[in-house]
Amino acid sequence: MVKLLDLIACTEDTETAWVDYDKVEELSDACINKWCDKEGINPEEIVRECTLYLKPSQENDTVKDWLNFK
Repeated sequence: MVKLLDLIACTEDTETAWVDYDKVEELSDACINKWCDKEGINPEEIVRECTLYLKPSQENDTVKDWLNFK
């Protein structure tokens, strides 16, 4: 678990990824709902503490790419 946290560690100087935050939230909700369906759990019983977006290193950070996010 510590190795995983080391991979996602950041500082105040870490650059923020150019992402569509609404899309990340939408996909996070879909993920929770899919897991709940699989486990037979009511999604209303789940509390999401946070969502973490892991940007692939090969994904560009240009505004042009961000505006074309699908």
